[in-house]
Amino acid sequence: MGTGEADILERLFAVILERRERRPPDSYVVRLLDGGLPAIAAKIREEGEEVIAAASGADREHTAREVADLVFHTWVLLAACD
Repeated sequence: MGTGEADILERLFAVILERRERRPPDSYVVRLLDGGLPAIAAKIREEGEEVIAAASGADREHTAREVADLVFHTWVLLAACD
């Protein structure tokens, strides 16, 4: 992974932490955090299944998007766990 990719992941996690702290009312991250581990785990499970389905279809772009969704929801879990 190059520096640019690491910067993006760092910025993503910073945004998630900022949303956790400031709690904007229309934030998807806040809704997930408010749902606790059950809500976040359900999204991770869903996204994991979507990654497998996309990879099985051999569509690289779709697979990449689903992996990005999985990473995002995993980072929300990390934020929830401090």
